[in-house]
Amino acid sequence: MSRNVLAIICNAQIEPVIIEYLKTAPSHAELMDFVAQMGVPLRDILRRERTP
Repeated sequence: MSRNVLAIICNAQIEPVIIEYLKTAPSHAELMDFVAQMGVPLRDILRRERTP
C-alpha cells in the first residue's frame, strides 16, 4: 500500500489492517476470503500482461 493511500485511509478515521504479505503470506483460504469480501470476480483483480 502506498504511503499516500494509507494517509488517506487514516485521515478518514479508518483503522486499516496491514498485511505484510512478503513476510507472512496469506493462505489460499485467506486469499479467497479477501476476494469474496471485495465482491468482485477473481479475474478482475489478477495482474495481466500488458501488450505494447
